[in-house]
Amino acid sequence: MQGNQGSQKKDIEFGSCPFSEAMKPPKGHENKCRSNQRSKLQMEVLKRKKRKKKSNPKEDVHLCRVKKKEIRPLGHLEEQYDTYYISPLNYLLDTRGLWMLAFDSKEVKKGKALQYSILGPIKDRRKVFDTYPTYLKSTLFHDDENTKKLRQCEVAQRFFVYDKFREKGNKLLQKQEYDEAIRYYERALGCFRYLEVVEPPEEESDEEEANQQQDTSNMTEKERKELEDMKKSAKQYRKEQKEFKKQYKSLMTIYTDENVKYNGVEHIQDEADKEMCNSIMYGLYLNMSVCYMKMSHFDLARKILDDAGVIQKENSQYLFRYSQAILYDKWSTYKDLLRAKELIEKAISLSNVENIFKQGPGILKLMGLENAKEIYVEHAHRVMEALKLKKQWVQEIVEPLFLRAKEIDEIEQEMIEDGKVPYEEGVTDVVDPDDLIQQQNETDKQFLYRVCMPQLTQEHQEYEIVKEMVNKYYRIIEFYAEQKKYDQVKIAKQELQRLLETVQTMSFYMNLDLIDYENDEILKELVTKHQINFTDRKYVRRLIRLCRENVTEIFGQGKFNFEVFEYAMTDYFKKKREQEEREREEYLKQHPEPVKPKQESSFLKKTLFSTEFWMQMLVLLLVMGAMFYFNNNTGFIGKLFSLKK
Repeated sequence: MQGNQGSQKKDIEFGSCPFSEAMKPPKGHENKCRSNQRSKLQMEVLKRKKRKKKSNPKEDVHLCRVKKKEIRPLGHLEEQYDTYYISPLNYLLDTRGLWMLAFDSKEVKKGKALQYSILGPIKDRRKVFDTYPTYLKSTLFHDDENTKKLRQCEVAQRFFVYDKFREKGNKLLQKQEYDEAIRYYERALGCFRYLEVVEPPEEESDEEEANQQQDTSNMTEKERKELEDMKKSAKQYRKEQKEFKKQYKSLMTIYTDENVKYNGVEHIQDEADKEMCNSIMYGLYLNMSVCYMKMSHFDLARKILDDAGVIQKENSQYLFRYSQAILYDKWSTYKDLLRAKELIEKAISLSNVENIFKQGPGILKLMGLENAKEIYVEHAHRVMEALKLKKQWVQEIVEPLFLRAKEIDEIEQEMIEDGKVPYEEGVTDVVDPDDLIQQQNETDKQFLYRVCMPQLTQEHQEYEIVKEMVNKYYRIIEFYAEQKKYDQVKIAKQELQRLLETVQTMSFYMNLDLIDYENDEILKELVTKHQINFTDRKYVRRLIRLCRENVTEIFGQGKFNFEVFEYAMTDYFKKKREQEEREREEYLKQHPEPVKPKQESSFLKKTLFSTEFWMQMLVLLLVMGAMFYFNNNTGFIGKLFSLKK
């Protein structure tokens, strides 16, 4: 039987159906049979091989070259709203959480008691630390032994480690994995610029000193043995405590100006080493700025470009990247875009004289600059288009305000002619004599700012709620980032971008400076066109009121995530109540109310001599009198008793 089975297996060809011609396959077997599927796959593989043989290898090489040209090192980016960068290490840098258990809190020993010296609030102790950018704060956690040894080496030796991290970051940048690329770039940055924690000097405890000075001559053998065991256990405990502190140091430490030290390129004494560091760090800064822009962190990109500008500003690549960081940030104003225009124009002029662009096309291709001049010109056209659109956007927002203000003015004049007294909330013609006296020592702008300040600083509830929603989105993104749920992070970021579009329009209305309009080119043009009198505080107040009404209208038309909206509303009103309570407590501290002494009342005063008691008695007497009168006239009670008998 085994031989027959073996012969049958040999007879079945590879790829043929195991069913014989006499034995018909079941219905649907033609599509489900694995052997048929294998034969189809083999046929497709053979066809592909034949196509490859027929194809011209020169054409394939040409196609590869075309594909390489499509991936441009210098390219255009996507316009987005700048968002706050949430680092994966953000929870370690924050003062929330386990700051009460921090190991760096100073202990002052007085006798046997430990007293913690209060150096002030944490915010006051982090003024310098908070000025450091995120990419520099991240170097605090590069505290492994190898990194510490590396930082003690010479600059030339550190370069090789730096180059490895930079190359890994460049590969991830090409793969568009920007978060991971930033991690490696930060490691490369930490080779030359970094923050480190200053370790406090370790001091021996009082117990150790007491154990060292303790006399054991009068002790028995048993007592000495017990003492030695206690010393060993105490030593083991201290060792475990040190290991625990070392392991969870990053989680428990509060980073302040006192325990954080900055080390940078400027601290290198040798000028040649310093120059070499600056030259190799320049390209790193530019690459990091690209990563931040791709992740819509334009403010952080501008910060790291500022660091690059300290090294060299007269560089076309630096100017181009800085112009990009302004152009693709949707928060950029018209003035910002004008600066972007100046930067790219300067970059184009520098590219014509820079030595690097005098090299051959092969070298430029290796450096990723083969299309630099084309990209510079295209970017300049985009900046001009953005200026045009931004001006149009501002005009579409401001012009209806001016038209509405003039319309209200015409209605007001008609009412005055009809003998009516117009009233507009928040707008009045009444002049305070004290204001006129103070106005003599002020300019027109200073006077208007002072008069309109209460209206300008008045809290707008809808605007504050929307800002609270933005904060909640950041908390959501931070939470999902810690949980490594990157799909949810992506969704939250997309919703945040949509919300920021509404916030931008609302913030434009809220921050529109109508008093100092002369410094704004677009506003000045519109004021001249519509002949608005901004020296009259009545007009200014009216326009401020209209701006706030438009903010409320935008809020009503907004399409928000209901859960985030509810979450923000709850927190906003909770904070508002807490603030009102704090203000009330402060007011009561400054203006204490006189406390009236409580007079104790006796039982008789509460009952017999109270108003309620006599009112009840009066009602009872009235009821009894009415019943007596009714009985005398009708004899109803006597008849009732006679019926019972």
